[in-house]
Amino acid sequence: FTGSTGVFSSTLSAAATTITGNLTVQAAGPAVKFFVDTANSRTLVGSSTALTGAASSVVEVTGLAYFTPASAGEVALNIWRSPAAAAGWGIGVTSTDQLKFTDNGGQGILTIGDTSSTYQLEVTGDFHVTDDSVFTGDVEMVSNLTGTSGIFDWQNGGNSRLKINSTGVGFFGATPVARPTVVGTLTAATLAQLTAVVASLLAALDETELGLVTDSTT
Repeated sequence: FTGSTGVFSSTLSAAATTITGNLTVQAAGPAVKFFVDTANSRTLVGSSTALTGAASSVVEVTGLAYFTPASAGEVALNIWRSPAAAAGWGIGVTSTDQLKFTDNGGQGILTIGDTSSTYQLEVTGDFHVTDDSVFTGDVEMVSNLTGTSGIFDWQNGGNSRLKINSTGVGFFGATPVARPTVVGTLTAATLAQLTAVVASLLAALDETELGLVTDSTT
């Protein structure tokens, strides 16, 4: 192709075709649809202007980008560690429209911030959840569980078993209370004094305080 203006057409041969300089494909308007920026070794789709701050990019897309696999059993996007290393990650959507990340072995493992995890999901650093978190399997804590505000409510089958907040602890649905104090006299105590100690102990443990016992004494 030669010239600077006009429309040119030719029949390409089976041999390789080389275009020296930038290549622009555009619609009437003109609206650039495809631009090969040879000076910066990158390809722009949807624009001829590179994104701000993406000076080292190889491919840029301005607008919606759809990745559709050839069949439902394939991932839509593969990301490899390097051209020579046949190992990387695949990103796709399951038959139930769930986003799935898999490693090169086909395992559904997602690691954020670290590369040495054997868990299905591991986040290295702070993990912030602004809504409910539901666990249907075991929960294992290998470090401290710290709450800065609100209430920690451990439930089973919708029934509260343990509550913790900044005030203290409550069991079996009881509102958390501070550590109670049991008062009374035990040294050379009379029956009345021992009864007072037992009453104080029951008051500290019953459903109005910690919630550990139901006081049904008479």
